[in-house]
Amino acid sequence: MNTLMTILRVIAIVLDVLWKIPAPFVIALVLRFKTPVDDTNPHNDQAHVQRYELPWWCSFMETKDELLPGDLSIPVVKAIYDAHGVNWTSWYWLGLRNTGSITWYLGKEAPNYLAVMTQEQMTEFGIFEKVIPLGPFKLIYGWNVYRDWYSRFTKDGFWAVPYLSLRRNN
Repeated sequence: MNTLMTILRVIAIVLDVLWKIPAPFVIALVLRFKTPVDDTNPHNDQAHVQRYELPWWCSFMETKDELLPGDLSIPVVKAIYDAHGVNWTSWYWLGLRNTGSITWYLGKEAPNYLAVMTQEQMTEFGIFEKVIPLGPFKLIYGWNVYRDWYSRFTKDGFWAVPYLSLRRNN
């Protein structure tokens, strides 16, 4: 069973990376189907903003820890929202900045954010992060932990998601 889950996670990560190429174009077409929702996130200080979700058949495109139009506490996202409104901000949020993730569906519960977990917790929950230097780049893989504010996967807890990233060395 462990081997099967590992294979599924690798496939999901590959599909997730491949999705990032057409995402901006597909998102532009799908945004017309968004529906308004009540924001139940108790930590959201943007209560004046109407939030949206995509329909079930394209929910894999969403970021699971933030409803549309995205996190307006990020200056560039707020600037786009102020200048262009919900649709352009949602397009930027899903199509360019965060392209959603099918890897959320292969995630698992976590006790806390990765940065504050003890080594014992990481071992117990099977959560890790590996960094492999590759010349001017570094390959990072393992698990990223997010807060599941909307209890889509856990009951007000943390959700670990398979993660793969190639970044420049600082």
